[in-house]
Amino acid sequence: MAIKSNLLTTIAYVVATVLAAENDFSNKYPGLTLAEARCPEEPSDPDFWYINDHYNKTPQCFGRYPLPMKIDSREDLAAACRRKHDAAVPAVLHPESEQIEVQWFMNNDLQGFFGLDYDDTGADYLHDNHHEPIHLPTDSTNKYVICMTFAYPRVLSSYNRTVEPTPDLSLYKCEGNGWEMMAPCGGTPFCYKALPYPKDDPYKESDEFNRCGMLEPNSFPASMHCDAEFDFLRSKATNARNHFGYQLPRLSIWNKFDSWQNVDGTPADYAPWIDGEPNNFKARHQNVAIWRDNHAFIDEILSQQWPRHKLSSICKKPAVKKTVSLEIKKYETFKLKGKQCRKEKPSHWNRRCPAGRDSWRIVESEAGVHCYNFAPLPAKLSKDNFNNDICKQLHQNAKLASFHNDVQVGLIESISDKSKSVVGLLYEEGVYKWADGTPVNKSYLAPDQPHPPESDVVYYFNVFSMPTPFSIAPWARYNRPLLVPLHMKDIGTDARAVCKVEAVPLLDCTPLPDANPMASLDNTKCERGWSKQRLCGNVYCYKEVDIPQFQRYWYYMMENDICAMVHSRSYLASVHCIEEHYYLQSFAPRSTIGLHIPKYFQDTRTLDVRDFRWTDGSPVDFVGWNRFSKRVSTEKKQEPLFPDSPVTEESVAHDLKPSYVAYNKLDDETSGWTTLPRGYTRAICKKKATVTK
Repeated sequence: MAIKSNLLTTIAYVVATVLAAENDFSNKYPGLTLAEARCPEEPSDPDFWYINDHYNKTPQCFGRYPLPMKIDSREDLAAACRRKHDAAVPAVLHPESEQIEVQWFMNNDLQGFFGLDYDDTGADYLHDNHHEPIHLPTDSTNKYVICMTFAYPRVLSSYNRTVEPTPDLSLYKCEGNGWEMMAPCGGTPFCYKALPYPKDDPYKESDEFNRCGMLEPNSFPASMHCDAEFDFLRSKATNARNHFGYQLPRLSIWNKFDSWQNVDGTPADYAPWIDGEPNNFKARHQNVAIWRDNHAFIDEILSQQWPRHKLSSICKKPAVKKTVSLEIKKYETFKLKGKQCRKEKPSHWNRRCPAGRDSWRIVESEAGVHCYNFAPLPAKLSKDNFNNDICKQLHQNAKLASFHNDVQVGLIESISDKSKSVVGLLYEEGVYKWADGTPVNKSYLAPDQPHPPESDVVYYFNVFSMPTPFSIAPWARYNRPLLVPLHMKDIGTDARAVCKVEAVPLLDCTPLPDANPMASLDNTKCERGWSKQRLCGNVYCYKEVDIPQFQRYWYYMMENDICAMVHSRSYLASVHCIEEHYYLQSFAPRSTIGLHIPKYFQDTRTLDVRDFRWTDGSPVDFVGWNRFSKRVSTEKKQEPLFPDSPVTEESVAHDLKPSYVAYNKLDDETSGWTTLPRGYTRAICKKKATVTK
């Protein structure tokens, strides 16, 4: 939430006068705006960086760092700032606004060195509500230096990108009612709509649902990518609270910059936060961007905004051409064994864990898509046997786990007994290394750890209580897992190694989508009682049907496809893109879809995620398993969930075949497919719409 006081957001006019020229802060990224900029972030640093653009509209970062007991010279302050970040320097005041700056510090009761004398013999220091020059050397016990460094683009590839020309909007339209079309950032135009939250909204408690895409197909909570889009949406917003698509994944450890992303999968390159936000007010893991009073973003918990405030989701989807042929998504391709295959950006929607069992957990982060599991450690652990071979018992490509993103750390924090889970951090030849060979680009080491560490130690995550950026609420603290050492001789017999392997594509060759640019909502039709939707580049008809009691068996439902039996040209629904997935999430829970393990795979008595097939014969090129929503497994496993032993014909009551069949979702508080047996009471049917002209 926006606050009056924040440790360094409020260093409103601190600028680099003497040091700016030396470090070129103002010219590092010319033209970069505050909404496009971010600061560095180290998990092990309890003091956050704060960003502002009060000097020449140039985004700059400010943060504090503790000093040693005594400082002798300007270099001691500079060295402390370099420990916070290698490009940081002590901040100095702008002479023209010094009185305002000092008053601001005093009003907020901040103490620390925040400026330097020109002759290297002293520094400015604020304490006990007054500001004074301090001659060096001086005692600096329990004191801080205020540092600054340049801000940089949230997404480097988006910085100074070429703006595409705005097309002729008269050639486009919005599908559905109540949408407004605009191309604020150039290129393909988009449609925008405010979707109010009704009092009986079943999805209000979960930010894992794409509420826009469930109720308005093909849409997502709106992402923003330029000032013009921000201004356009600000002019259209009417409610006091509006929900947008910029959020922190539920699994992630809370942070200010690193893990925030757009729900629609577009680059998270623009975030118009209110000054001081996000700040995790009251340490409640506020992970959703809410627009407050048409001003800018604050971080909040979605369920706590409803119904206390009048809340709307601002939805966004691409506009379509008024006449065919329609634009369809284009892919880079490659050939495999003579087949044309499409390339896709890796995501948890199109990846699986290579081992195929439900003991692996998949997670997507900026570092990629990876799978995690646990392996027993050797009975007597030593430097000689603590290596990647420990994980080979799980999969030939598995290695001791490295961590590069808070989403990865959050997954382990949520599923493991942390004090018994050893990770792959090593200290060799005077440097820290990950056993899998990846660089140590984030410091997850807890503060005040021995350096260099003692020999024969391993590392595990321990949870520390850390202050939030909400500086006027010292009681507001959040949990931050950080690595601490443990002697190998002290490892218990129940300790485990955290193992990691890269997720693999669902298919070796993912075919191009079954898209039809000549099919639109205007030139196709569905039979009465079917819902017509343009999804995944084609137009389909969908219908939910109740299953008669005498047909609620595997033979009718899956082997013969109940939809094909009762409706001509239809099949149990298959899903081939994220937009179609979210649309089917709007149907009643526990509705059967066409994903199943065929009987010829069941007879092997080995359950594997690779064996799932669609009853309509289409490729399994997309999966929407419940991986990050409400956990339904006591072992905190992800879907699909398999029984401990194979399911035989004799053990299946009424031929339900648990774990062999997928349902669209478990309930309205859970997002994603489930294999938990719920009987065959409803099915979602699908068929192509008929082209009429």
